[in-house]
Amino acid sequence: DYYGVLTQHFRQAHSFEKVIHYLELVGDRESKNYANEDAIKNYREILEIITREPLKLKESAKIRKEGTIYQKIAGIDQLIGKWEDGISYAEKAIEKAKSIDDFELHALSIKTLGRFYKINKKAGKQYITRFDKYQSFLQYTTK
Repeated sequence: DYYGVLTQHFRQAHSFEKVIHYLELVGDRESKNYANEDAIKNYREILEIITREPLKLKESAKIRKEGTIYQKIAGIDQLIGKWEDGISYAEKAIEKAKSIDDFELHALSIKTLGRFYKINKKAGKQYITRFDKYQSFLQYTTK
């Protein structure tokens, strides 16, 4: 597994952007192979690095990466039945996407959230009520 070796190499060199890159590649591969807990572990490590280490990324790139990782974790949580965790991660991805006007990530995250609520109709109705109130608030505050 050369991704793991490269991850360790770049970690020792304090090249955290490359560590993030290879951890994401490993997580994606694990997710495709249904090693879901391992994928989540790698994705969470990326989130820790983003918040803990000084990175040479623009702030918007950090936020986009966080949102993307939240989205990936939400997708896995949906597959393995961790509903509350998945909903929380999807909502975090939506917030990150909105903060940088990333419409593609925003739409993907809403789609993931919709799949959670399609399965759990009661939670979906609660979310729609919250969303409607939020939209009303936005309309009121932007006038």
